[in-house]
Amino acid sequence: MYFWGEGLLMICIGEIRAHIDRLPEDAIVTTRDLLQYGFRNTIDKSLSRLVDTKVLARVARGVFIKYGSPEPSPLQAAIAKAKAFGKDLVTHGQEIAREFQLTDRAESPQLIYQVKGRSSSFLFLGRRIYLRGAVAKKMVGGETKVARVVRALSFLGRNLGRTQLHTAISHVDQAERHLLLESARWMSSWLADDLRRALVCRPRAKIRSRAMAS
Repeated sequence: MYFWGEGLLMICIGEIRAHIDRLPEDAIVTTRDLLQYGFRNTIDKSLSRLVDTKVLARVARGVFIKYGSPEPSPLQAAIAKAKAFGKDLVTHGQEIAREFQLTDRAESPQLIYQVKGRSSSFLFLGRRIYLRGAVAKKMVGGETKVARVVRALSFLGRNLGRTQLHTAISHVDQAERHLLLESARWMSSWLADDLRRALVCRPRAKIRSRAMAS
């Protein structure tokens, strides 16, 4: 039994190494990418041995790179983790709002992304990455400039001020601003109205009172 189990393990290690050799040097591989080569327990043992022998380096649970390759960015690791479970991923509106300087939060930036499906988190090189579940309409547009602006404004919600609105809009080229209006179908009605006032109405038009809107 021992020799049979060890034999299967060596076969699995050989197939995984062949798989890895076909990948680019900067590729990320996940446990789920390799399940075609054996039982889950055998895959886990194979990966553990490949880490011990410095063929692979583990950067997060179930996420590996070739030993000696440059470390992936948090975004690359998050994309690989999400993709392994069939999930799409985009930058969370909270971090886009911080990037656009729409919020004065003093705490350190967090690694937060939006995914379709359930929320989860994992450790990546000592830092925790958060994958926050979101409905499909909040994922539309991916990482385009327009989609990022919409997600940042949606995150701020009804606390959105006039200055913040115009600052966010400034991140979209003048020629592309009509795309913000075309994205109204994916927004809350109050945000679509505020964007229309800012983009179509007179520059001095006021954003509607939040008290009246509630």
